[in-house]
Amino acid sequence: MIMKSLKLFVPFLCTIGLIISSCESGSSKKSKDDVSGMKEEKEIHNENLEKALSQLDSGEVVDFQILKNALPESLVGLERTSHTGQKTGIRNFNISSAQADYKKGDQSLNVSITDTGGVGMAMMAMASWAELEVNKESGDGYEKTTTIDGNKAYEKYIKSKKVGEVDMIYSNRIVVSLNAYNVSMEDLRKAIRQIDIKI
Repeated sequence: MIMKSLKLFVPFLCTIGLIISSCESGSSKKSKDDVSGMKEEKEIHNENLEKALSQLDSGEVVDFQILKNALPESLVGLERTSHTGQKTGIRNFNISSAQADYKKGDQSLNVSITDTGGVGMAMMAMASWAELEVNKESGDGYEKTTTIDGNKAYEKYIKSKKVGEVDMIYSNRIVVSLNAYNVSMEDLRKAIRQIDIKI
């Protein structure tokens, strides 16, 4: 199963790549102009390019093996059936991620952990709900922002589809996402608490 957060992140990463390419293209143009005596304008452009690149500096993300190790062999009675991890990035901007699938009978659970390095833009791509206050309820379920053990979190449950979701931001840089079928919200909360991330 493709990790949901990476699905959201790929378009974001492509946009960043286009921005950098555009800046570099401009830098090349200004260099030609510099030959014609426009040295000052080139220096200003280079400063702007450096500024843009520095804003993408995420710092060092944790090794994805650390994130993989945080995903146990079983969660709330469901056994792990797949276990993967990777590092994705462009230039000095990276994310590290790990994911696992868990199953038991007709119950299934997908867990993903993504380290954004604390970059605000990446956090918005991974957890757009983080800056919102959401509280909706209907006869078929609910959706709300909340806190779990002091961390920002988001919950959603649809009764008719037996589908639940819990997302949490850990240490202002790591997004933990759980998506489940036929698993109670109580068990989803227990599961997210069982994920021990050590950074």
